[in-house]
Amino acid sequence: MSDYRRKEWKKFRESVIESDGGKCVHCGRGEDEAVLQVHHKRYIKGRLPWEYGTKDCETLCKGCHAELHGLIKPRSGWDYLWDEDLDDLSGTCQNCGTSIRYVFHI
Repeated sequence: MSDYRRKEWKKFRESVIESDGGKCVHCGRGEDEAVLQVHHKRYIKGRLPWEYGTKDCETLCKGCHAELHGLIKPRSGWDYLWDEDLDDLSGTCQNCGTSIRYVFHI
């Protein structure tokens, strides 16, 4: 079973979203406008996703979360220099180690 399907994660996820007022901390959209996700600001080896303080996480909509991890190009707040299409998921996010397709130089 995925850690993100466990009841401990679901309870922790709800507490983070509630602590952020039920809205994306970047764009301000709520659950009625977007899919909300919980982003870990940092990772600690050996910890399960719900074994963090709420201050170590933030609520992001799916779009803002994808931007943060380099899955899609950031919409605003950056000076765009250039991007590199890696043609597949061959890159690695510096924050979490997730595979990425695009590298944005900002």
